[in-house]
Amino acid sequence: MAGFIIVCSRDKAAAPPRGDDLRRCALRLSPDIITPNPPDVYEERGLARAVVNPVPGVRTDARGICLGALFGEADWARLGSPPPDGTYAIARHDDEAVELVTDVFASRTIWYLHTADAFLASTSQRALVALTGSYEPDPEAVTWLLAAGNLGPDRGWDARLRRVPSRTRLRLDRRTWALSSTDEELRYEARPLPEDQHLLRLWEAIFSVCASLDTEHVPTALTLSGGCDSRSVLVALADAGKAVRCVTWGLAASPADPRNDAAIARRLAGRFGMPHEYHELDFGEVPARELFTRFLRAGEGRIEDFSGYTDGSRAWQRLFDAGTAAILRGDCPGWGSPYAPISEAVARSINMHCTLVSDYPDGELIHRLGLAPQRRPDELYQRAGEALDDYRDRLYNDFELPTCMAAMNDVKSAYLEVVNPLYGRAVVRATTELPASLRHCRAGFERLVAALVPDIPFSVNQADEPATRFLRRPEMREELLGELSSQAARALLSEAACAALTEELERPLGGARTDLRRWARALVPRRLVRALRPEPRPHLDAERLAYRAYLASRMDTILRADTGALRQRDGSTPSVSSQ
Repeated sequence: MAGFIIVCSRDKAAAPPRGDDLRRCALRLSPDIITPNPPDVYEERGLARAVVNPVPGVRTDARGICLGALFGEADWARLGSPPPDGTYAIARHDDEAVELVTDVFASRTIWYLHTADAFLASTSQRALVALTGSYEPDPEAVTWLLAAGNLGPDRGWDARLRRVPSRTRLRLDRRTWALSSTDEELRYEARPLPEDQHLLRLWEAIFSVCASLDTEHVPTALTLSGGCDSRSVLVALADAGKAVRCVTWGLAASPADPRNDAAIARRLAGRFGMPHEYHELDFGEVPARELFTRFLRAGEGRIEDFSGYTDGSRAWQRLFDAGTAAILRGDCPGWGSPYAPISEAVARSINMHCTLVSDYPDGELIHRLGLAPQRRPDELYQRAGEALDDYRDRLYNDFELPTCMAAMNDVKSAYLEVVNPLYGRAVVRATTELPASLRHCRAGFERLVAALVPDIPFSVNQADEPATRFLRRPEMREELLGELSSQAARALLSEAACAALTEELERPLGGARTDLRRWARALVPRRLVRALRPEPRPHLDAERLAYRAYLASRMDTILRADTGALRQRDGSTPSVSSQ
């Protein structure tokens, strides 16, 4: 993992944090299918830090660590300097203070723990649990995962841990031992320009960021699909004269479908003379439990999306073994959704993944599981006078990107760095100044990108296997049922909850009504379905809900094991305590 760990003691005269503990912790975080680069450990009076699996492109000096990429030169290590332009996680320090800095959407999550005697921060929750030798489960995190498929806007598995928000500089004063923070609010104000001028500004911003990337000294690959976002990055790189390897993954049969992501991505790469690789993700001989253990150890159970890792993460292993240090992703800021929101609830729970238990119809199984209450922060409510399109895009920037997309970055960054050119400040500024007519249903961006390569259409079908399909595999059902019968699951969820999930999961698959519904969904375009059903509500079938419960139970077990990972041979706890 290209990650970091930093530990600061309040009493500089006391025994310093042990760099050996950080080294052992860093090695524990690395995936079992790669040989990671040795941790880069630095120690000084009262402070120790480590870079986990330092790959080319990671910046370090005596004042700090910068993961990710900067879009232009910046004095990133100077305390007090504003957050630079880029996608990154920064930890910096001197004798007076420690600072943690996040990018515009906190694309790399930083967790921290502040106690009376120590300050710990890391890109890994598991690292902090291991270093403290203790774990305090947060029941609300379980509720969020089961309801929304993610841990929610500000939750971690351990109730003591906190996330550094987007666009934030969090500062620890080492003299007073007090925390303070400086943040920046995104402004959404349409600029009075002709539509073509708006699109030109957006394209120039994308090109400028891509032209600044150091693909010459940092071995880089572009994850390329057949859609809009990564296509814009590909064209900008080509126009800037930067050659990168393009990578697409999915099922073995996908490239044969001319409307599939796999086939369209290959055509795009060929058009611009970029080498292209296709990685097959079909389930192999790796047992289901091993697949999910690897997925959970890397991503720490923050997100349910497993479809890109069904090969046991071998595609990521191959990228790492080939010397790839960074991947470029086309994750975009909130410039419109393909679907128009029709209410606050739909914008939040259908268009996004900010779903509450209360959003589900009364008869849904999730209401019978006895989950802990779920809280939604005030900033995630629609504001007075705020248009639905504006609310949806703000929710995407303030919730979807730092909560869901950052969680997906965690899984990938266990192997290499993740860089998002479309998060550049110029791109974000151009986006937040678009008029509603260009943001609605992504009309402006799709028009822009379609004009870049007019003779290659956007893809219609995805290349990887949808979750609804792989969860119905017999080996998956067997794995889910086995975990629900375990003592760990019953302790986390309750006997009654596990029994209810098991009963639903053991019902026969299919049935005429269910099969008809699936057949209709496959044939009828989603936009038409949404138009015919004016107020859709979220739905969880038994397999999906049991899968989320499975992830929660397995992650709880992993974290409990982490508490003893650094225990000394005499049984003593690590050199850092949370007490």
